Amino acid sequence: MALFEQTARVRTVYESDYHRVVRHDDYLRMARSEEPYPDLQAIEAEYEALVDAIAPYKERELGLLVDLRDARGRNDPGFEKVHARWRRHSLEGHEPLVVLVRTMPGRMHVERHMRADGLPAVVVTDEGEALRLVGGRVSGIVSQEKP
Repeated sequence: MALFEQTARVRTVYESDYHRVVRHDDYLRMARSEEPYPDLQAIEAEYEALVDAIAPYKERELGLLVDLRDARGRNDPGFEKVHARWRRHSLEGHEPLVVLVRTMPGRMHVERHMRADGLPAVVVTDEGEALRLVGGRVSGIVSQEKP
């Protein structure tokens, strides 16, 4: 029953082949899928739609948990240029900003981007830690009940 009550307050804000953004009580969870972008125009279109969808939620008291664990790494120059232009727009305005990655090299890569963008993000590899950092809330995926 507690798990159902928890998930009843969850609402999808945005969903595409590339991202899913879910609103929890006081944070957004943005998950990147493993689906690769077919070209740079697809990245532009995706981020334009994503930024528009989350714009109403850019409040300092609303945290953002970005889950990049399923994302495929990509660092070609065209991608880096387009992604750098949209990254700040899609992440700024949320506090706390927590980024969840799969590996330590991924963590270092994302930390470099966050520093370059001047974003006060905490980058972690553990989902439980990410949930605690975003405010101690628990998503519908993780039960609050203790074993």
